[in-house]
Amino acid sequence: MAKTKKTYSIGYVARQTGLGTHLIRAWEKRYAAIEPLRTETGRRIYSDDDIFRLSLLRKAVSTGFSIQQAAALSNQELSSLGARKIAFPRETRVAAPIAETENDRLAACLEQVRALDAGGLQQHFLKASVELTTIQLLEGLIAPLFAEIGRLWREGNLRPVHEHAATAVARSFLSNLSGPYRAEPSAPRFIVTTPLHQYHVLGALMVAAMAATEGWRVTYIGESLPSEEIAAAMRQTGARVLALSITYPPDDPELQSDLLKLGDLLDDSITLLVGGQCANRYEKALHSLRAKQITSLARLPDLLRQIREGSV
Repeated sequence: MAKTKKTYSIGYVARQTGLGTHLIRAWEKRYAAIEPLRTETGRRIYSDDDIFRLSLLRKAVSTGFSIQQAAALSNQELSSLGARKIAFPRETRVAAPIAETENDRLAACLEQVRALDAGGLQQHFLKASVELTTIQLLEGLIAPLFAEIGRLWREGNLRPVHEHAATAVARSFLSNLSGPYRAEPSAPRFIVTTPLHQYHVLGALMVAAMAATEGWRVTYIGESLPSEEIAAAMRQTGARVLALSITYPPDDPELQSDLLKLGDLLDDSITLLVGGQCANRYEKALHSLRAKQITSLARLPDLLRQIREGSV
């Protein structure tokens, strides 16, 4: 008698692969990435082979390939990606349009912002998260969207309520973005925050999402934290890396002083990463902290891999 193969629910598969259930369904429906069986009542059931393939797809996407590219490959080809036996041309790994152009996506999101349609904006973000890699999503859509919102607000073409509503949607979305990438318990810890008097958090949350896709155990501990609290979090978690986002204001003397204090409180073995449009305005304090500046999210994965390997 043939042995019946085990089958699993989508919830079990999500836990095993670290992918969200909505993402698994989207990869199946849009890209035929897997073909689960169905029960008589139409419920999806998954096999060990499905779990294995989804794990390979997750790894490919986390290293820069789009799900559209990865889903077209066999399991053998996906396994070979790690050994670099197969590679797509470099130009297909940058923020290239897939179903829509970047301008189309940006215009569609701005329309939802103008309409104060939080649900519509959330849906556009979710759709983009399926079609794009994490780098493409963050650098090609979310970052330019908020740069444009800021410009329109300064010109008087958007009200503060539009910026606040859009920020609330993006903050929720980014907080959940790293959910599908659950790190192993043994993975190194990564703390993200904004220092004293820094209340703009989207940059910090984008860095947190990128670090999560690279397999770090990421914890966002909030915004506008004084040096003592940041140092306490680092000690309690044993985190190896601390990332700070400094966006506004550019001339806070109290922040300058608090950053210098943070240098006295942190262990010398901790790597400090700093990004944000006003980070270079605090260069003196950051230089004393031996901070590494995040100039591009696209370069962050390589930097994190170097830190993990101990080469920086």
